[in-house]
This record gives sequence, structure tokens and C-alpha cells, in this order.
Amino acid sequence: MISLLLLLVIPLIGSAVVLLLRRIEDNLIEYVVETFVFLTVAIFLLSLLTGFSSFAFPILPLIKFNLALSLNGISLPFLLIAVLVPIFALLPAHKEIKDEKSTFYSLFLLIYAMIIGIFISSDILLLFIFLEITLVSMFFLIYLFGEKETRAKASVEFLIFTQLGSLAILAAFALLFSSTGSFALSSISSSHVSFFDSIIILSLMIFAAMIESPVFPLHVWVTDAYDSSPTPIVILLSALVSRLGLYFLLLIGFLSLSSTFTVFQPLMWIGVLSVFYLAFVAMAQSRFKRMAIYSSALYASLAFVGVMSGNSTAIYGSIFLMVSYSFITSAVFLIAGDLKSLNGTDDMTFIRGLLSSSPHLSFFLFVFLLASLGLPGFSNFIGEFVTLLGIYTVSPWFLVTLAALLIVTAFYLNALKRLAFGRSIKGIRDIPRTEIVNLSFLAFIIILLGILPSLLFNIVGLGI
Repeated sequence: MISLLLLLVIPLIGSAVVLLLRRIEDNLIEYVVETFVFLTVAIFLLSLLTGFSSFAFPILPLIKFNLALSLNGISLPFLLIAVLVPIFALLPAHKEIKDEKSTFYSLFLLIYAMIIGIFISSDILLLFIFLEITLVSMFFLIYLFGEKETRAKASVEFLIFTQLGSLAILAAFALLFSSTGSFALSSISSSHVSFFDSIIILSLMIFAAMIESPVFPLHVWVTDAYDSSPTPIVILLSALVSRLGLYFLLLIGFLSLSSTFTVFQPLMWIGVLSVFYLAFVAMAQSRFKRMAIYSSALYASLAFVGVMSGNSTAIYGSIFLMVSYSFITSAVFLIAGDLKSLNGTDDMTFIRGLLSSSPHLSFFLFVFLLASLGLPGFSNFIGEFVTLLGIYTVSPWFLVTLAALLIVTAFYLNALKRLAFGRSIKGIRDIPRTEIVNLSFLAFIIILLGILPSLLFNIVGLGI
């Protein structure tokens, strides 16, 4: 068995090494970063075969605060995306990050380590510390490497909204500690929390989840933060950071306070409203990246509906959907970056004929947009179907979300029509081989999960 501590320590060492080597050539820095990332991935894959070993070390015995690392049925699926998704952000980082590479990659590896730490922490205070380091590091990435005209506004909005969510989580964790006398998830799940305290804790956690996911009307920070950021940062935000709020809610809501959670079932309608609102806003976009931004938030809202239902089938489907769409949204934002780099713009009004001018890009555009709208054979179909099946069990009325998914189908097919067909624009290049390899691996993952969903469902559980 391999200790979970290695998954945390290796990227941290990599972050420190990159800072120490900041004066060396950029190519060598990129090689160092890739080495530490792929070493972490290799250890994770090996651990899947040999097993994971928990780790515990007392930090502050007075308040029973420990460096405690372990896995449960909720955390393992999220750990999968935490370890694998950043691989696909490395290639666009090489292309788009031209200055201060050591600073970027040091923060990149720090965030990599902290997000892994969040998903392996079994102490909620430790989990909160990892969350704060992640959010502050993301603030600096957006501020330092976003578009000059908008990055200040985007980074401040990101920090304000996410810190509101963090304060809500901290207050919830403090109340949990006062009620149970422990920060350990195993102790909290077996302790009794009064109904009144449970209501307050879950209210705070739901508020935080709506900000982080994000869910309407607390989604307003997303557009500027995503649109201002280069592709690698957007991938981290959309595929990983946006999963944290619902992950915390699942941990606390179903490992500790499941008996109280059904009180909040009516909040499913907020998620349904968010799905419709974001679908219409996405449909109105002319820029491909902005359409992808709202689409990403839309599927997070659908997962929110599934989680708030309290139905185990819908929750399983929501977890699957979040994992699935993390890979899909990474691919879609990679394509958005390619469209802008090859055409000088991602405005679909001025791009056409990609099928003849950029056949490889067109192929992946077809694959990932069809995967996004839930075509059978792709992973999103499984996530959507199981989530909606669970929602239907709670109340058939919630299947009105199907109408919003039809809107998604309409604007994705319209995007395909506008981009791929028509007379091609001369001088447009196709994507390079490295990008083809990157997108091919993402396509392989979503097709594999679409054909063999049991690979993921078998490791999902709602207990420690």
C-alpha cells in the first residue's frame, strides 16, 4: 500500500523546486513541472492497484487537530479528477504563459497539491486550510496572468465571492466542532448534532456550495474570472475549484447530517431555475468561450439539483456528472483556446468552414460538443440519466429540467453548424500533434466512462 501523504508531498516539493530554479531556462522549468505532475499521477495509478494507506500526525492535540489523510466513497472519485485533470492544462500553459513562468508553475503545483489535499483530508480544519491556500493561490494566478484589461476586476470578484463561501464553511465547521468536540470526519459522522445546529450548518454549507459551483444568482463572479484567465487557469477553475462546494456539502450533508438534509429539498427549485437561466444565457452568446463558461455552470447547477434532492440515486448520478463534466469542460476550454489562437478570435460570427480548413479541430469539436449534450456512448449521458432518474423518484415535476437540456442541445448544434460548415477562411491552420494527443486522451476517458460507467460507480459510496 502507498501512503496518501506522497500524493500531497510530491507536488509541494515540485512547487518549491520550481521557485528555487526560477533563474534557469523556461524549457527546463516546464520539464521539471511535468516530471512532478506525472510522478504524482504514476503514484496515484499504482495506488489504485495496490491500495491507499492512511496517514495521521498530531499538529495541535489541544483541539484535536491532526494532519489526517484518508479516503472514503465520496472523496475517491473527486481525487481521480484532482490528479488527472491538471495534466491537460500543461500543454496550453506551455503555449499561453510567456512571462514569469517560474511563478506560474510554482502556484500551479501548489494548487495541484492543495486540491489533492482537500480530497484526501479526513480532518475538516485541515480541509479548510487547504481550501484557503487554493483560493488565494487562484487569486494570484488570475491577477498575474489574466488579460491586462480585466484581470484586476476578475481576480477581486473571485476573491470576494469565494471568501464569502469560505467564511460560511468556516462558521459551519466551527459549529460542528462545538457540537461534536472533534474535527475528524469519522468522529463527526458518528456523533449526534442537534436539529437546530444541523439546520444552521447545512444552511451555511448550501450557501457556500451555491457560490463555489456556481448556482444562480451567486454565479456572477464566474464570467469575468473565467473569461479573463488563460486556458490552463480556466481548466483548474471549471474542472476542479467549481467542484469543491458540492464536495463539502456531500461530506457534511451525507456523512454527518443526512437525517436533516431532506428539510432543504425545496431548494432543488433554485437549481432548476439556475439550469434554465444559464441555458438561455449560454444560447445568447456569440463567443465560444463564453458559451462554454455558462454551459459549465449549467451542469454544475444540474449536479446541485441532484445533490439537494437527497435521493441516493440522484447523488450518485451527480457525482458521476461532476467527474464526467470535469474532463469534458477541460476539452471544451482547450478547443476555445485553440479557436482563439488559430483564428485570432473565438467569436462564432467570424469563424466558419473549420471542417475543411481544420479537420482535426473540427473532429474534436464534434466529439466534445456531442459529449456535452449527453449523447449515448459518452460519459455525460450516464451522469444526466442517473441524476434525472433519481430526481424523478423525488418528484416528477423536477423533470422540467429536461426542457433546459433541450436548449443546451439546440445551442450546441447551432455552434457546430456555425463553426464547422460554410466556406472556409483561408490561412487558418489546424491544431498541432501535441494538441491532438491531449484531446485524444480526454476523448478516451469520456468514452471509457460512457461505455463502462461501473469503473466509477463501483468506487462511489455515501459512507466513510
